Amino acid sequence: MAQPTQVQVTGAIASAPSTASLYSTSLQEFLGLNFQATYGATKAGMISIAATDPLNPFVLSLEGIVAGRVFGMRLISGDTMQVKITTALGVASVPVSDELVIHSPNPGDEFTAIAFVGTGDVRYFIAGDVD
Repeated sequence: MAQPTQVQVTGAIASAPSTASLYSTSLQEFLGLNFQATYGATKAGMISIAATDPLNPFVLSLEGIVAGRVFGMRLISGDTMQVKITTALGVASVPVSDELVIHSPNPGDEFTAIAFVGTGDVRYFIAGDVD
């Protein structure tokens, strides 16, 4: 049985002032990456992916996580990777060439599958509900 795990993410998009006319003076204030939550299970690792056919992607096993709430990844090697995220609304495909972080704490926003199309090495982290 999975133990509840506290997830804490801290970071910032940038520390230099933004040149865009936003509501704040820096991107860090505009988009902070700080949150803390407790979820039923976590999974993390590094995988090598070789799935170039969009009809046959590499599907990441969630290993008992039935409602994904947090997903983070970094493309360590390779070119742009297509990340396909399945939610109750359907499948979204996002091109990722460096990092991607998703935090979906609200009921109904969770993801139920993650798949990759591309070739490269990926480090990842998933947290979510087990029942």
